[in-house]
Amino acid sequence: MEKFKRQPGETVLLKGSVAYIQGEPGLKNFLKGKTTVTECTGILTSKRFVACKKRKFFPWGPLIWLFIVLSKRKIVFAIPLGSFASIQYDKEAKKHLLFKTSDGSEYRLAWTGLFDKPEKWVRAITDAVLESSPGTKSQATEVSVDFVRPS
Repeated sequence: MEKFKRQPGETVLLKGSVAYIQGEPGLKNFLKGKTTVTECTGILTSKRFVACKKRKFFPWGPLIWLFIVLSKRKIVFAIPLGSFASIQYDKEAKKHLLFKTSDGSEYRLAWTGLFDKPEKWVRAITDAVLESSPGTKSQATEVSVDFVRPS
């Protein structure tokens, strides 16, 4: 796994706790092992959205915590802002979003932070995508935000 490092000219716009859900969502699938959930830190930068593995602070003492804090985060996945095709809301689960990219990849995320609201993230990602890709337009509906790029 690659470690997170800001690229030249890249600024962090938003950061929060997310759960990356792989497989079909649902309790039955989770219990059968068809679904895996990875606790991550979502980082929106001026060039990409990155999900990094969440740091775990075990009760070993301040010296170990300092080492954990100073070590770089491992990237679970990264989406360049120019690759976003759409962001879809999950109707049943209010804190779940589905990111679709132009190459067909899908990333299902759930916001787990106390103050993290998906609406805030959708607004921030939409603004970042529009700013990073001149000529791109967004089409918002009740259940999704689609990005239309000039041909």
